[in-house]
Amino acid sequence: MIADAILQSLIHPKTKASVTAVDTDRIRFADGHSIPMMQGRPILLSEDSLFTIEGVLQNEATTQEATFIDTQGSIKNYLRKRVLPSLAKDFHIEKRYRELAQTVNAQGGRVLVIGSGDKVTYYKNLFHACEVICSDVHLGLGADCVIDAHEIPFPNAFFDLVFAAQVLEHTINPWKVAQEVQRVTKIGGRIQMEVPQNYPYHGQPYDFFRFTFTGLRVLFEQCSIEKVSITESNAAMVGVTLGNYLMNLSAQKHYRRGALFLSRFMFGWLKYLDRFTLHQRSVSFPKGYAFTFLRDGEVRKGATLLEEYYALTP
Repeated sequence: MIADAILQSLIHPKTKASVTAVDTDRIRFADGHSIPMMQGRPILLSEDSLFTIEGVLQNEATTQEATFIDTQGSIKNYLRKRVLPSLAKDFHIEKRYRELAQTVNAQGGRVLVIGSGDKVTYYKNLFHACEVICSDVHLGLGADCVIDAHEIPFPNAFFDLVFAAQVLEHTINPWKVAQEVQRVTKIGGRIQMEVPQNYPYHGQPYDFFRFTFTGLRVLFEQCSIEKVSITESNAAMVGVTLGNYLMNLSAQKHYRRGALFLSRFMFGWLKYLDRFTLHQRSVSFPKGYAFTFLRDGEVRKGATLLEEYYALTP
């Protein structure tokens, strides 16, 4: 749940008007607009969003659904998530998040998680010394609020960290999202952005973009790069590609299930090769990247935004 002080600090996602009243079931803004609350969680969407307030209230299926991640009531999900080997693995994710959390927790402040999915408890425990707001485009997995990242309903320079992992590719206008994320991040604050460069179409139809190293970097022109890493590299991407090729040879349901099972064992071992082959030129064909940006307020243009790439390829 969002604290009352945070609710009072909200702005209308489209008009940017400030809050005048917070009732048990509705938030009212200075320009006459109001938005509903669902069990104390605000649905902060405007008419410009791909998603609708009515859809959230009716729990319409959009992106990640509880049924897709349920490993208790679904044998298929249990096998896919708990038994079969994965085709790709981010070997350094826990270390990366632990180091980020140590820095952020030492400073305290506010954290906005965009696209929290089923990890609400995880993020709140990770950033335990901070006030964490977990958001998504639905409330089915326990998010504190619904927002559309194209119109973030918080004031300028409000957060010490904005965290979005595997979200930006699902936004219809990522350059607008990048501007909004930078707007709500404090000078000296951080932005953790993790995206794929190569990955099959997923979360359809809400899957729009892939990002190269430089493609992601140039979106965040008000930031320096504090740290960047390849999450899953070239060998993992080969395994994912071969696995999807095998599955897509047929649209028949039983064939695809068998191909999924077979491909995990045939190609799941390839990801371990990345432990030995990861180097600077791996930026040519990885599955994805994790960038930690530091917002310093300096606006970079042109070749300045490409300096980090030239440093990778002497």
